[in-house]
Amino acid sequence: AGLLEEADASTGRFSHALVRASLLEEMSTRKQLRLHAAIVDAIEEIHAGHLDRHLTQLARHATEAAATGDVDKAIHYSRLAAAAAADSAAWADCVLHLRQVVDLLEDEGAADGESYAEVLTRLGAALGHVQDPSADEVTLEAARLARAAGRGDLVIESAIAFGREVPSRSGEDPATLRAQVGLLEEALTTIGPHDSSERALLLINLAGTRQFEGWKQRCDLVDDAVAMARRCCSRRQLVRIVSQASWLLGGSGRDPLALPTEAASLFDDLDRSERSASWAHYALANFQLASGDLVNAERSLERQGELVAQASGPLYQAWQAVAEIGLATAQGR
Repeated sequence: AGLLEEADASTGRFSHALVRASLLEEMSTRKQLRLHAAIVDAIEEIHAGHLDRHLTQLARHATEAAATGDVDKAIHYSRLAAAAAADSAAWADCVLHLRQVVDLLEDEGAADGESYAEVLTRLGAALGHVQDPSADEVTLEAARLARAAGRGDLVIESAIAFGREVPSRSGEDPATLRAQVGLLEEALTTIGPHDSSERALLLINLAGTRQFEGWKQRCDLVDDAVAMARRCCSRRQLVRIVSQASWLLGGSGRDPLALPTEAASLFDDLDRSERSASWAHYALANFQLASGDLVNAERSLERQGELVAQASGPLYQAWQAVAEIGLATAQGR
């Protein structure tokens, strides 16, 4: 009695982790594997109409049960769970699921195929969002594998993965920087000169990697990217590009508030279903603070705080805390 408790209307859980650990200790490895497989089957049967609500559990139990032979199911659910985590900007969870897929593919001896290149491309992007130092290495390796497989689309996706709403690469290794620029230019050649959302993202990324080559070249790339984004990007992509542009042109002598104000306004106009965590209001607050507009900086940070509360990534929370400390210092608190 009291060993189980109700988590929600259709889910139970052990009342204490020690209960679960004790029961597992008494089971053989084979029984544990069969139990995980049975849990997957039960979730698939009971929640057949809305498996999307249980992807994390399905991925975990299917991965634990993979040794029974159904590796494809473990890969399938882990990839779906990673995609769902990315959609909600839960990048740490996304990384966890994608690493599970990488391990499964490597165990199957499939570390050189197209599926592996696809997963590695998404993993590089997710690692970048959590500012993991291995992000660039993983992304460049993904591009190499995609190139070998003749997958130009994945080469382009890898190059797009270098983009960040907030530039965070100071003092970058010159060899890595050259590789990034080479990949971006390769992707731009592959995609061609015509307007597309992918080309706009590549242009803004290229502007970010060439931070120290002079203002005119950076400004030209940023202007081309923003103009193209306004012509052909989705509203969500436009928010990202305008937000990146606001950081990249922060010292160009232009009105420092124009682009961040536009990015924040664009973000607030998005439908709730289109929103994920964004730095748009943080960028606006940063430039308002730099200009001495403490009242509006506080309002922008309050808005960003509301968005951070909805995001699960610790990186957003950390940057929010830093910004609030900066505001408090400026206010003399």
